[in-house]
Amino acid sequence: MCSALPYFVAANLSNPNLTLQRIYFYNVAFLISKIIAFHRKKTYFRLIHSINCHKKMHKSSLIILLKTFEPLEFREFGKFVASPFHNGRKEVIKFFEIIKLFYPGFDSNKFSKYELFRKLYPSKEYDDSAIRKLASFLTKLAEDYIAYVGLRRDDFYPEMSLIISLSDRGLHGLAAKKLQLIEEKFKLFNGDSEFFFWKKFLIERHKSAAYSYTHQDHLASETILKRTDNISYHMTILLSKGMMDLKLYEKNFNVDYSKSDFNRLILNIDLETFIQHLKTSNNGNYPVIAINYYESMAFLHPENDMYFTEFRTLLKNETHKFSFVEQVNYYSMFEAICTLKIESGRQEFSKELFDVYKEMLEKKLYSYYPGGQFILRIFRNIVHTGIALKEYSWLEGFLERYMQELPPDSRKSMGNLANALLLFEKGEFERSLEKLVKIDYELFHFKIDIKTLHLKIYYALNCFDEAYSLIDTYKHFISSNKFISLRYRERAGAFLDILKRLLDLKLSKNPENSGRITKDFYDKTSILEKDWLALKISEINQ
Repeated sequence: MCSALPYFVAANLSNPNLTLQRIYFYNVAFLISKIIAFHRKKTYFRLIHSINCHKKMHKSSLIILLKTFEPLEFREFGKFVASPFHNGRKEVIKFFEIIKLFYPGFDSNKFSKYELFRKLYPSKEYDDSAIRKLASFLTKLAEDYIAYVGLRRDDFYPEMSLIISLSDRGLHGLAAKKLQLIEEKFKLFNGDSEFFFWKKFLIERHKSAAYSYTHQDHLASETILKRTDNISYHMTILLSKGMMDLKLYEKNFNVDYSKSDFNRLILNIDLETFIQHLKTSNNGNYPVIAINYYESMAFLHPENDMYFTEFRTLLKNETHKFSFVEQVNYYSMFEAICTLKIESGRQEFSKELFDVYKEMLEKKLYSYYPGGQFILRIFRNIVHTGIALKEYSWLEGFLERYMQELPPDSRKSMGNLANALLLFEKGEFERSLEKLVKIDYELFHFKIDIKTLHLKIYYALNCFDEAYSLIDTYKHFISSNKFISLRYRERAGAFLDILKRLLDLKLSKNPENSGRITKDFYDKTSILEKDWLALKISEINQ
């Protein structure tokens, strides 16, 4: 402080009103204020640094992973981290012990890299690299734990790994016993069509290898036959699913797979003959393989009712053999196939679809896992199908029964949309509009449904300006959104074209154009809201 005095004294001697004592106290006060300001500034930067560290930690891969852990998993992961077999770093264990205090939300104001470091190393200067290194080690352990849990859900691969390792150690007798045990588990279909036959193929493959190891190649003929049969079943299912997946993405996301190697392969394989061979030879695996084939063919060729009928029969009689997820997937694809038929003008398939929805509800096949939340897309489609068939009473009961099973963030909006649709059908257009405006448009998935219903209400209420404006917005929406399929753009575009011409006609009251609109409408094979438009055209022509 003394070294600083000469400067301040010199600076203030020019003021004759200040005595030397007053100058001294002035300088001391000045220095104290500077020290306080310095510490305030330092505290401020430490606070900003802590906030930034909190943000980075909150969004780190480690915390994103840990947030997905259920309480039981989180406790089990703690044991995993503490195990010397998995982790030899004591600092990582201590790091986890501090982090777990903030589980499950990790949203405390005290949760920051700076605070974690202070708890770990109270006497050291903050070092960001040390926290990043510990977080990296713990992230790797979390990934290892997730991989371990995933393997544990299906004991086939760990058991097969054990069999291979026993064989590598020359313990062929022990490996053979393990193979017998795992083979016993796969005598009957266990509900996983895509991988069941692959697993059986691997079993027979290792049985064949075991004969070679023990110089008993002459005994391998049967296992080679089973091995090749199982790979043919597996490949038939994969090829069937592959054909369907490619076509699905072509339709929905405007992707062209026509020149792919897969398509070249398919063109040279006669799956139909193979499927018929399985059926006529009474092969016990026929239903499992055939349902995948006919599902694919019914989707690829919606005009062919034979494929559809075969798929429907297998769906009704054989799906109990499959896993829950596969059952949901088969029913969802049947729903898509019915929709394609309905869009082509075959309205009789609406009743078929409605009956399948009732089956799904009876079997509780409307979530991604048993007891899960209602899949929003399926819920929406059930509502539309019920309205198309004028099953209003049934639909009201459905909404009352299943609304609470929807995801909470979509429940209110889906309820408002469903009720808006019902109110519109009952002719209560203003009330329908009131429900529509309550939907959180930015968060809701079915924006097209909202726009379409808005247009129908505006037409019914003669809100011409609003209708014309929304038609322009709608056109821009479907043309600029790359995730809307070409098929849907064409259907929606045809709807908007006819509706605009009906509005023009309604506004001008010029009857001479109605015949041309009617002809153009009935010339279109695929159009959105076809039944409603047909009704509006008939009203104008009366």
